[in-house]
Amino acid sequence: MTLKNSVPIQYSTEASLINSKILDLDLVDLGFTGCLFTWSNKRKGFALTEQRLDRGLATESWLLLYPNTTISSMLVIGSDHHPILLNSNPNWKNDNIPFKFFGPWLYHEDCKKIIEECWNKTHSGSNAYIIARRLKDIKLQIRVWNKEVYGNIKTNIE
Repeated sequence: MTLKNSVPIQYSTEASLINSKILDLDLVDLGFTGCLFTWSNKRKGFALTEQRLDRGLATESWLLLYPNTTISSMLVIGSDHHPILLNSNPNWKNDNIPFKFFGPWLYHEDCKKIIEECWNKTHSGSNAYIIARRLKDIKLQIRVWNKEVYGNIKTNIE
């Protein structure tokens, strides 16, 4: 692993011990969304150090119980750590999966048109409201478009 300025990170004995325990226990890193780093020394320029110290780990059996689990890094408030939030989504049902944007959709001209049309609609209200409304419109339109063009991806994959 390297920092932004390509200086190799020297792992301590403690870090090596933790990594070996993660392997020994067959734990899976749950990944994350949000900021790439969970800790910063808050210095400027070349003295800045940022690392991903905090993470969510789980066993395969736990993941089978909570397959929709996500980890999100949150905003720093009065600390040098970004807190992380585990959401195991216990109320999601298999047929009620929340909307997730599928990157390859961007290669389809119709998807680009939908996004452009929704984004160019005029709305009144605060900037935050306008952005939220545009994103909601995009989500609703793409959901319909996806079903018409691709059908049920989960069923198609199975």
